[in-house]
Amino acid sequence: SALREAAYLRAAIECGIPYYIGTEAYARLGSSNIEQFLELCGDLMARLQTQDATGRELALTPAIQDKIARDASRSYYRSLLQLPDGHLVQRFVDGVARISREEARKPRIPYPPGVAGTALRMSDRAKLRAPETLATPQMEMLYRALKSAIAHNVVWIELNYRVKNDEFMVIYLNRLLCPVFDMPLGLGGFRERKLLEMSRWMLEIPARAMEVADHG
Repeated sequence: SALREAAYLRAAIECGIPYYIGTEAYARLGSSNIEQFLELCGDLMARLQTQDATGRELALTPAIQDKIARDASRSYYRSLLQLPDGHLVQRFVDGVARISREEARKPRIPYPPGVAGTALRMSDRAKLRAPETLATPQMEMLYRALKSAIAHNVVWIELNYRVKNDEFMVIYLNRLLCPVFDMPLGLGGFRERKLLEMSRWMLEIPARAMEVADHG
């Protein structure tokens, strides 16, 4: 099933086929957050009401469903700036999405349906929380970004995940962020990053933020 989803996503991106469609996809977009799920359902209902008011057929075609999901994702991505340290949260999200895009460009997808998260060694997590580490500006910004992202459901984490003879803190993005980055909805593989590399994300201007703003 993961391989089928990976193939479907790649075909959808390359051929312009609607991907974020159906009840299962919208349930995943809810990210186990009932308020977020109900907002998405409200978007679908609002579209039906508009079509009813204008005398059009009461049907949500795959193209309409995909557009609603992408519009909601774009809006959610922009709203991250309203969170505490939102600009840092957005930079972190962009860093994770960049990993996903790099993996998706490979001829073979190593972790079908695709990379949907990142990870930090538990030892690096402990190091990040140490006062001497937080004295470094970019490390302190990364700490603030993660703290705000976790508190506001932008990411969710799994601690002490054991792989490669080590333990990691796995970090997955809120599923509602997937459409704006053409990411799979399934929880696929993750690519770990070293603490120093992850902290450098805080010094970058989110390219996706600029793109989303430009395309309004």
